Amino acid sequence: MRHCKKRGSIIASRCLLCNEALEINKHLFMHCKVTTQVWAIFTSIAGINWIMPEHTADLAVGSEEEEAKARKDGGR
Repeated sequence: MRHCKKRGSIIASRCLLCNEALEINKHLFMHCKVTTQVWAIFTSIAGINWIMPEHTADLAVGSEEEEAKARKDGGR
């Protein structure tokens, strides 16, 4: 992003979906009002009862733990 600013490119610093917060991956994928609604629809359709973690890295950790549990339970 720093290089684009040097070249004179204009970069949106606000989230393009909600225009409320800085557009960083943590906000965009987890905490944006619009994204939160999309996640809620997806989890509802999938029948998943889930609480959004605080950090994006926790998404990967959670999925790794679930995969390990599924392997241990024989895929059940």
